[in-house]
Amino acid sequence: MSIVAVTAAVSTLLDAHPDLHVIQRGAAQPTSGAPVFLGLATAGANEPDIYGTFTLSTPRVDNDRVSGDSGAGVYTLATMAVGRTPNEAAWVADRIDAALTRRRPVVPGRRCSPIRKSSGSGTRYDDPKYIATDVWRFAIT
Repeated sequence: MSIVAVTAAVSTLLDAHPDLHVIQRGAAQPTSGAPVFLGLATAGANEPDIYGTFTLSTPRVDNDRVSGDSGAGVYTLATMAVGRTPNEAAWVADRIDAALTRRRPVVPGRRCSPIRKSSGSGTRYDDPKYIATDVWRFAIT
């Protein structure tokens, strides 16, 4: 299973939310809502005031199946919501949550389980911004 195909499927779910816009770093910022970037945050002069990021891990393969096939690939997705205030970071985190919770990524030729949040940090201060991080999991067979 291609990590690129799975990343595209997750990007589609995030981008489908009316307040989130998955864009490439350095691209024009959306005029409303919040941009969401693939990859970790980078500090810099062009960093927006409010945004989200996501990273997707290479899957862990569950080989405990009796059928003898390779099992399900279990993907871990990490998201981070960033804002100037706790409310801004929470606003982005809430929209990411709405875009992902119990949604199934669409990967052609594969079955995907619903995305489930496995942990979250709440909003905390990380000078000079507020951030909220969450970890999600889903399987693809």
